[in-house]
Amino acid sequence: MQSRQVDGAGLRLGLDMGSNSIGWCLLKLDETGRPEAVVDAGVRILTPNEEAGRDPQSKQSLAADRRAARSMRRRRDRFLRRRDRLMDLLIRSGLMPADEAERKALEKLDPYWLRAAALDQKLSLHEIGRALFHLNQRRGFKSNRIADAGDGEEGAVKAGVKQLNEALEETGARTLGELLARRHGRDRDGHRLGGKLASVEPVRFRPTSQGAKNLYEFYPSRSMVEQELDAIWTAQAAHHAELTDDRLAELKRVIIEQRPLKPPVVGRCTLRPQAGEALHFGFKIDMGERAPKAHPLFQRFRILQDVCQLRVLRPAHKERMLTRQEAKAAAAMLMAKGASACTFDKLRAELKLPDDARFNYELAGRKGFKPDETAVRLGAKAAFGKRWRTLPREHQIETVERLLRTEDPAALTAWLIDRFDIPDEAAETISAIRLPQGHGQFGRSVLADLVRVMEETEPVDAETGEVLDRPLTYDEAVRALNLHHSDLRARGGAKRLPYYGEALTRHVISKPETPDGSQEKIGRVPNPTVHIGLNQVRAIVNALIEAHGPIDEIAIELARELKLNKQRKDDIQKENRQNEKRNEERREQLAKLNVGDTHEARLRLRLFDELPADEKVCVYSGDPLSMERLFDGSIDIDHILPHSATLDDSFMNKVLCTAHANREKGARAPAEAWSGNRLLEIEERARRLFSRKAWRFQTGAMERFESNGGFLARQLTDTQHMARMAKTYLEHVCDQVWAPPGRLTAMLRAKWGLNGLLPDHNYANVGQVKNRKDHRHHAIDAFVIAVTDRGLITA
Repeated sequence: MQSRQVDGAGLRLGLDMGSNSIGWCLLKLDETGRPEAVVDAGVRILTPNEEAGRDPQSKQSLAADRRAARSMRRRRDRFLRRRDRLMDLLIRSGLMPADEAERKALEKLDPYWLRAAALDQKLSLHEIGRALFHLNQRRGFKSNRIADAGDGEEGAVKAGVKQLNEALEETGARTLGELLARRHGRDRDGHRLGGKLASVEPVRFRPTSQGAKNLYEFYPSRSMVEQELDAIWTAQAAHHAELTDDRLAELKRVIIEQRPLKPPVVGRCTLRPQAGEALHFGFKIDMGERAPKAHPLFQRFRILQDVCQLRVLRPAHKERMLTRQEAKAAAAMLMAKGASACTFDKLRAELKLPDDARFNYELAGRKGFKPDETAVRLGAKAAFGKRWRTLPREHQIETVERLLRTEDPAALTAWLIDRFDIPDEAAETISAIRLPQGHGQFGRSVLADLVRVMEETEPVDAETGEVLDRPLTYDEAVRALNLHHSDLRARGGAKRLPYYGEALTRHVISKPETPDGSQEKIGRVPNPTVHIGLNQVRAIVNALIEAHGPIDEIAIELARELKLNKQRKDDIQKENRQNEKRNEERREQLAKLNVGDTHEARLRLRLFDELPADEKVCVYSGDPLSMERLFDGSIDIDHILPHSATLDDSFMNKVLCTAHANREKGARAPAEAWSGNRLLEIEERARRLFSRKAWRFQTGAMERFESNGGFLARQLTDTQHMARMAKTYLEHVCDQVWAPPGRLTAMLRAKWGLNGLLPDHNYANVGQVKNRKDHRHHAIDAFVIAVTDRGLITA
């Protein structure tokens, strides 16, 4: 990259950002703001270690293996430090000799015999120390509600503890050590009792495999070890005055006590990231950190938001929002019912809507909304039952905070019994409940304000001042708090891009204990793909600014894989494999029909397969469609909503119809081409044939399309997480940043003949596809992105 300042009206940068590459193209703009020359272009290819921060095979984060190894080292280091502290304490207490050789000699004594003998006979101080040191080596399982949540072995461990307790009762053993001594069958010097033929049982409880699960016959608990320590100390204190209660307390701090968990690092609230700490139901909580999804206020807010986004659709009627009364009833139903009761069919019945009414989400393929997931779990019959939903919201919040923060199950159970006067069994069930995981985007104070405003405030028409009969929307609620729901831009001004953690404080998670100046201290996003991608953007943009001067406009397009989580990526890969298999089947079918293998021919077969087997008809006329007619010119592929007005060339906007019906419809939406009974028939037929496309046939479909921003504007809203972050980040050096829609870029690239610009000898149809093996195509994409003027897009 050569350093060269550019004269003229300004510069526009196009960025094509993928998971393993970034293409860029810098254009010079003329005095009218139109591109007139290419200044610089290139591609940054990430090395395998940089590529998305993930293993190319497993797709797991490269940090996962390092984290697992680090955890193993930490556990080992903590054990060694605890052992050294105990030995130090034992030597200072006279329970271990200071001389290392003498300590080594004590190792010859059988520790199990010593632990059993300590209950009935006097041992020397050093023998007592040998027994106590052995207790620390395997100090047993101590339940931690938070750390053990989701642990696959937790159930097996608890079953092993229960069986070991039963064995202690059956054998009459007073302590775990006495039971183990009997199984060990040795004397104080480690010699086997009764000769070599004596039966000896194992004293190390190892798991047995049953499929993918580990099972334990016995498993010691920490409480068993503590009970044995108390028993040994009580018995031997009668013989040794040195064994005081204070000394016992010191030993317990080393052997028995467990370090508390570090609180998880949580991101900052989107709207109030700087909110300070406050005492919240007895807990000191940072109100600027994001609230857990299990929090009753989060569940309430999510339901209110779902309800205000509902739209009622009816044939020959205009789409409408719920009324305030309907919204209140819908929210009450979602708060009071379980998951099976929150389907759209039951919601429609609850609101007493006509049979022909449909919800907008329903036409998109969803079956219903989620209920209050926290209430469903805590309101179970074995837990609080119906009482949960009658508790004041403050009591619900207090309970959830306890469930999320209390590590000791016994302490939590005791609090629940004392606080709510419930049976022991119910308290134990509640203590074991696993609440919804994860965090939302808002802190507790913001959630409280949003819920209050959305429940109590009536929307008002800005022009007439008239109170509107509909629920308050999320963006209106945020405005009522004198905040903005989405405009969090930096407004430019910086000469160079800073580290993204400094610019995107709302999106990153910081670790205060790390060294000053480190990325972890400042903050970083947990997603390795996003982290590496933003760092690479910074390197490229800063280099271009240094070489060519300030950039006036930036257009960025993000590869689809950058916007998706792992589950969605896996689903897409599975869908792609299925699509490839179906395409192969269609190619074979076309060969049998003696029809050329083209994209349009395969699309016709796909649209034909989409129709129900018992109703292969034209959606507009009801005339039958058949495989014989599919390629004879009597059947057309139609854009449901006109392509000229929407630029939506997706499969979801296409259907098969008779050529006569297509000419009758013309370049119009169905509701513009027909009316009355004919339109009602088409709408009903569309619901039967393809429910996910059905909304496009209804009255007001074009208005709905445009109210959602249309194809182009909807893409430009940057709703995807990565797009929003990259756009906000780049606005630190440039006020004019936008994200052209990916489909438009692909369409323009094909129209301009750029797909075949790079030679490709591995594809049959040269010029019809991009050469994916030649990375220069990323620079071509960046060029298309840069020359796609924002003013022309939104015009």
